[in-house]
Amino acid sequence: MRRLTTGLVAVGLLATSAVPAAAQEASPPPWFAGRVEMPEHGFAWTLPDGWIGFDSAADIEAQIDAAFAAADNETIVSEATVRRNLVEASDGGAQLIAGDLALGVCAISVTPSGLNLDEVEEAVVPPLRSAAGVLGFDGPTRVELPAGPAVAVSFSSPVEGYPGVMTTHSTYLVVGEGHIGIIACGAADAAAYEWRSRAETFEFIPRRYERPDVAVAISYPLGWSVTSFAPGEDYGAMLSGIGDGGMCNLSDVT
Repeated sequence: MRRLTTGLVAVGLLATSAVPAAAQEASPPPWFAGRVEMPEHGFAWTLPDGWIGFDSAADIEAQIDAAFAAADNETIVSEATVRRNLVEASDGGAQLIAGDLALGVCAISVTPSGLNLDEVEEAVVPPLRSAAGVLGFDGPTRVELPAGPAVAVSFSSPVEGYPGVMTTHSTYLVVGEGHIGIIACGAADAAAYEWRSRAETFEFIPRRYERPDVAVAISYPLGWSVTSFAPGEDYGAMLSGIGDGGMCNLSDVT
C-alpha cells in the first residue's frame, strides 16, 4: 500500500469534447491531436485542441524537442520551465503526459488493483492533503465520470522559481475494470481550463502488452511475488481480484 500511495501522491503533485477522435497509438509520440490509446497501460484519453501528448516510456527529452520544433504557438512560461514540468511528470510515474506548452499539464496513469473507491480515498487523500507545499486543499468529492466512480480533489502549490505564482491542481482518482486511473491536471491560470471535461474523456480499455513476455510484481504486506504472462494476455483482468491489500506494479523486467 505504501508504494501505491507514494506513486499516487507523486502524480497528484505534478503540475474538450468527449466525442471520440481517431486513435493515435499507431504513430510514434509526441501526439498532436485526437484520441491517444495506450493499451499497454489500459486506458485512452482525448487530447484537447492545441495540446501535445508524450509517452513517458519513450525518450521524453527527444519528444519535447520535437514538440517545440513543431509548435506554432508562443509559450507563456519559459521553455526551460515547460521542459522541467514535463520531465518531472514523467519521473513521477505518469504514463501519458499532455500539455499546451504554456500553462496547462495533465499527467495520467493506470494501475491494476483490487481496491474499491473507499479504499483508494483512504489510502491517497490523507497523505496528499499533508504533502509538502499543498495549500487550500478542497475535497474529497465523489463524482461520476464516464469511466466509473471517482474521487476528486483540488489544491494549490507554489511554482518553483516564480515567487508568488501558484499552480492550481485538480486530481481525479477513478476506479473501474479492476484498475485505478489517476488524472492529475494543473495550471497557473486554472480558470482558463475545464479539468472536469478533460477527465471525462478518460476511458479504460482492455490492457494488452506488446512485449514477448511481461513480469508483474505483486506487492503484499508480507513481501513480493512475480508472475509472468504470455503475449497478448489480458493480464489486467486476471489481476483485478488479487485482494488482501495487494497492488500490482507493472515492470519492464522480462
